[in-house]
Amino acid sequence: PGPVPASPAAPSPPPDPFDQDDLPVAKGATRALLGALLRPHRGRVVLTVLFLLLQQAATQAGPLLVAYAIDHGVPAVRRDDYGPLIALGTAYALCALGSGVF
Repeated sequence: PGPVPASPAAPSPPPDPFDQDDLPVAKGATRALLGALLRPHRGRVVLTVLFLLLQQAATQAGPLLVAYAIDHGVPAVRRDDYGPLIALGTAYALCALGSGVF
């Protein structure tokens, strides 16, 4: 048999506006949307940020306490003064506890 007749081309569908990578958005729209979504939960967001900051402070304080214990606690132990080392050990334990709790 002979060549197959070409079928008529189907009309192309209209372009999909959501197929673009960058959709047109008004300046500040993302921030406004985020604010609108978080506004009902403002107290929880503030509390969460506060706990996050406390947890990070407790985590960062641990190595500083170890350095302070080496610089001040160990020389005090050599003089038979265990108070600073006990205080620093307690502070380190509290920081570890605070880091785990928050």
